[in-house]
Amino acid sequence: MRMLKWLRENWLHIALLLALIISVTFSFLIWANPFQRPHSKRTPTLRQSTTQVVTRKASDLYVPTTVVVNHSGGKQEQVQANMNKVVHVIQRGLLATNAGRVTPVALTAHDYQGEFHRADTVILNYPDTIPGELFKKLLHRGGSGDSFQVNHVMISTKNPDRLYLLDDAHRQEYVVPVRGTAVRQLVHFLVTLTGRRIPVAFRRIAGRMTVTYPAGLSLPQVSYLVNKQPVNQLVTRLMGANSSYTIDSRQQANTTTYTDSNQRLTVNQRKGVIAYDQYRHRGQRGNATAILTNNVKQLNNLDVGLTAVHFLGYSQQHHAVTYCSYVHGFPVISPVSRGMYTIRQTTTATLSVTLSQYGLQVAIPSEAGTHRVHLPATAEVFNQLMAVGIPADKVTGIMVGYRWRANKASGEVADLTPTYFVRINGQWQDYQQIIAHH
Repeated sequence: MRMLKWLRENWLHIALLLALIISVTFSFLIWANPFQRPHSKRTPTLRQSTTQVVTRKASDLYVPTTVVVNHSGGKQEQVQANMNKVVHVIQRGLLATNAGRVTPVALTAHDYQGEFHRADTVILNYPDTIPGELFKKLLHRGGSGDSFQVNHVMISTKNPDRLYLLDDAHRQEYVVPVRGTAVRQLVHFLVTLTGRRIPVAFRRIAGRMTVTYPAGLSLPQVSYLVNKQPVNQLVTRLMGANSSYTIDSRQQANTTTYTDSNQRLTVNQRKGVIAYDQYRHRGQRGNATAILTNNVKQLNNLDVGLTAVHFLGYSQQHHAVTYCSYVHGFPVISPVSRGMYTIRQTTTATLSVTLSQYGLQVAIPSEAGTHRVHLPATAEVFNQLMAVGIPADKVTGIMVGYRWRANKASGEVADLTPTYFVRINGQWQDYQQIIAHH
């Protein structure tokens, strides 16, 4: 009776308490399990994707990708084992370097070429010219560096207290004194690293001191899972943040074009190639250092995996910079830009970006991986090209890399086959395909 009387007298308080408990409970459930509200039928302006990825820095992209160790007696070997770790150690070592003033050294053309045969040295080779100003930034040193360029960094294994910067175009050497243990530890790591080494020799080709293979070399075929970026995500990332209008799309055959007032994105659905142009006037084009530095932000804005992507080359004539995936220390080249990114500043478009929907994700075991491909000596490649009518002076560059081919059994797998690539008319081409078509 007392309980009933108490309930009658306090029912209002009890009801309010229950309502409060129910409200708090549902608020918690909504907070813990948010739902998506229905999308408006209105077509909104696309917004930048909020997906979080690892931000890449200039020191991640602009790194030496080939390491040659010069031994006493003239023996030269390219380090090939565990190249992902090698590149990381080089990057970390250069970043930690306590560097002094850059000083030019007067050398004759003959003496400059002789530097590449100096015994007891390690030579770190960039895939293309790095502006001196950018190199100084990578060493955390200020000041202008417009007066010099860097193609190679040479370090004595006996006295690693200096960096010798080598500029192929001007056959000029620069000396940078260093303090601390960072460079010494880097050299020790490279010299004592166990694993496969490839006999090499430096040869001047089209004004560039190039790593060549006098006895040829053998590399494994490899297969990778392929990551395909959805078109709508790429449209959002590239166009969304810069658009103040509704983005229009038009379909024609295998091509879809997205436009608004100041930008255009074209998708070739058959090849998976994306071409993006942004038409905003922002003053004059910057110098090479400004272009290479600004490109770091542009690549990060793509919001794609760039873990094994590094600088490949810069065309001063076209103001175009190319980046690509690297496997075992060698670049992956595709005629349809797979795994590659090209950023260009033009006179008509402030920014032009070409990339592919397809990128390398992770290596997978396969029968191809047990097979090694033997490539001929570099001199033999030139002989084969001349035999089909391609004179040596038409070749402005040569390198070993991996050719990307789609797996015949699965579109989600890429087969990478080692080959020589030669640069003719500014384009890297598989030498075997050149020979086959002549």
